Amino acid sequence: MCALAPPVNAPNSATPIAPAAWRAALSTAEAMPERSCDTLASTAVVIERLAERSLILQLYTAGIFKHILLVPDCHDLISLRSSIRRVGGTLSIRVASDRPSRLAAFGKRAFDLGAGGLALVLLSPLLVTLAVAVRLDGEGPVIFSQPRWGGGDGTFRALKFRTMHTDGERRLRRHFLHNPAAEREYERYRKLDNDPRVTRVGRIMRATSLDELPQLVNVMRGEMSLVGPRPYTLDELSRLGPARQILSVALPGITGFWQVSGRNQRTFRERIEMDCYYVRNLSIWLDLWILYRTVIGVITREGK
Repeated sequence: MCALAPPVNAPNSATPIAPAAWRAALSTAEAMPERSCDTLASTAVVIERLAERSLILQLYTAGIFKHILLVPDCHDLISLRSSIRRVGGTLSIRVASDRPSRLAAFGKRAFDLGAGGLALVLLSPLLVTLAVAVRLDGEGPVIFSQPRWGGGDGTFRALKFRTMHTDGERRLRRHFLHNPAAEREYERYRKLDNDPRVTRVGRIMRATSLDELPQLVNVMRGEMSLVGPRPYTLDELSRLGPARQILSVALPGITGFWQVSGRNQRTFRERIEMDCYYVRNLSIWLDLWILYRTVIGVITREGK
């Protein structure tokens, strides 16, 4: 399968080709002797917003590919619930609303209360142990709270076990002065592999995501969900762009789709796109899969 139209001598390429290279491939194909379809690439994927209309039409008649898949420019609005319909002889895409039904919202909230309450009871000995470890590791409060976006114009204070030194920002600025590459890494991923702000106990808790367990209280309060988009900080809202409207549909989650899909290897923009994918395809089955992958990730320390 190919993206756009690769040269004929590379039938298995999956790299998008610039329009100029596309024209060269078409010209080459027209000058070649007639070949059996078996020698041609199987399928071309044409991304509509990256290709000129005339080149799309030319590709249809060039005979380079057996099949052509056209990705419409509205692909970011399509979900697993979308379907193809014929309207007056023209193909159209039926797009489902991003906003979940009342029944789906009630079911998700009921699951949060039941599973979240059970988790608080079962994990209470671990929560006490972690609180004592944080207290013994250094000065500062056991619980750290930070304003986070809760959708629309709402905000809430997300709870975590403190994993940073109280003078963390000063340590970070000093680290950037001696490590410019680290500052670029932070700008790209909003995370650091070796964050100088993090305490010894904090490194262990972050590696296993145990620092986020106090957010079960946020779930019981109705401020968060067990699964949902990332709880974005207030200074990150300006970077969300149009995605902000989509993400406001769902409560932020303790875990989410991007956390179990590469996590630290994802750029900030990729995280936003994956959060939007979650909202558009929200279901209890997706939540259960993400929770399962989260448990596996904590045990195996995936993406750390």
